[in-house]
Amino acid sequence: MRNKQEPPKREYAVGDMLPKKADCVYLFGETKENENSVLDGGVCLLKMFPQAKLGICETDTPLLYRGMSAWAKEIKKRGGDTRRIMGISPAHDLFPPSTSAEAAGIVRKAIQEKWKDVIVVAPPFHEKRAFITTAS
Repeated sequence: MRNKQEPPKREYAVGDMLPKKADCVYLFGETKENENSVLDGGVCLLKMFPQAKLGICETDTPLLYRGMSAWAKEIKKRGGDTRRIMGISPAHDLFPPSTSAEAAGIVRKAIQEKWKDVIVVAPPFHEKRAFITTAS
């Protein structure tokens, strides 16, 4: 049985190395069918990084993504500290909803807040794209 503090067994976009500290753990918005791995990973990482904020796409008018309010309820059900949730607006000058709009939103917020370490979380099939879009 896996230790509850271990990150879930999954492929990470940059190997399985995590930073020693994180200012924010950002959860890329996903459809209901794909959100469980993101929500579970986010709660696990919150426990590993007790000082980190939990960034969630700030919208409650979702198309496919269920929205910040729904995800906050899911975070709470999974044992996550909802007081650490921070809504992050996607970049509205890009075409939201999209990976690019979310990535630009988190980068702009990181610059504004002077964050140095941000972990992005997406389902396994979307991780590389989410990481590369955010890093570029």
